[in-house]
Amino acid sequence: MNNRTRAWLLSDTPVSVRKASLGRAYRRWRAFSRNPLNMLGLAILLLLIVVALIGPLFTVTTDPLKQVLSDRLMPPGAAHWFGADQLGCDILPRLVHGSRLTLSTRYWSSYSSCRSVC
Repeated sequence: MNNRTRAWLLSDTPVSVRKASLGRAYRRWRAFSRNPLNMLGLAILLLLIVVALIGPLFTVTTDPLKQVLSDRLMPPGAAHWFGADQLGCDILPRLVHGSRLTLSTRYWSSYSSCRSVC
């Protein structure tokens, strides 16, 4: 962002409602982005969203609940990228499936709480 745009956003006397709301949003973003823990939380949330969106493309052929007892406690490798648990379930498809459930639960709980308050 260049200095002219920054000065326009941070102006003390906005000439329109749009400019005032953009200036407030820019100030909030600057305050938010100064805290490293906020940025870490944002990075984790974005990573979770990316895994939930593109993860099923990599785990299409694997059922997250499929048990193969001969693969119990397998270390990470070509067959199981994140390894296998004590029941022989591949951990990567379970992680992707769980992230999708987590995000949908988070969305619907936020939506319902907003609908009840607003």
